[in-house]
Amino acid sequence: IAVELARNGYDTVINYRNESKTGEAEKTADECRSFGVQSEIFCADVSVENECEELIKFTADIFGGIEVLVNNAGIASYGLLTRLNEKDYRQIIACNQDSVFFMTKHVAKYMKKQRYGRIINIASMSGLNGAVGMFAYSASKGAVIAMTKSSAKELAGRNITVNAVAPGMIDTGLDRVIDPTQYEKIISNIGMKRYGKCDEVAAAVAYLASENAGYVTGAVIEIHGSMVS
Repeated sequence: IAVELARNGYDTVINYRNESKTGEAEKTADECRSFGVQSEIFCADVSVENECEELIKFTADIFGGIEVLVNNAGIASYGLLTRLNEKDYRQIIACNQDSVFFMTKHVAKYMKKQRYGRIINIASMSGLNGAVGMFAYSASKGAVIAMTKSSAKELAGRNITVNAVAPGMIDTGLDRVIDPTQYEKIISNIGMKRYGKCDEVAAAVAYLASENAGYVTGAVIEIHGSMVS
């Protein structure tokens, strides 16, 4: 997503949570810079409100404002509802759901002043249809969709759009939490008989960030290759 936005001329700040990922974050920033834009990295846990504030302030200070926010932090675990413990449930809700609340709340303060903004949330088909063995993940992504629609209505008067992308099975590595013996069954439930590509999601995000999507808000774009729920 960051690289696709850079390809479209956006300066970027790439956030990452663990110091061990600094090298990977810098590598992505370098790829962004190859398109002639500015790209910086920042380490913050977006499930923590004050770290979200620091990330947003850092970005606004560098660029003089923030035009686009992409909320795409996400974790998942696979297991039956009756075996889901509170710790895992809370961690998933904090990362996937609380982060969208904190980041949207604080970035909106800047966007309202400049009377312009694009907020794009990465939801999931699990948030629309639910998924067996992914109760907490489905709940968090369902909340992201609800927050998208609510904030879209609240912020529309300030020329701020809020939209969501709901991917199905995308080859990101997050799918590794699923039992590998279920792979063939999953593929058989996808009309196109393949996982989606990260670039296909990134292209939808770039559209929602663009001027062409200026009248699109509160929408959920489904990207799933005709996946049977």
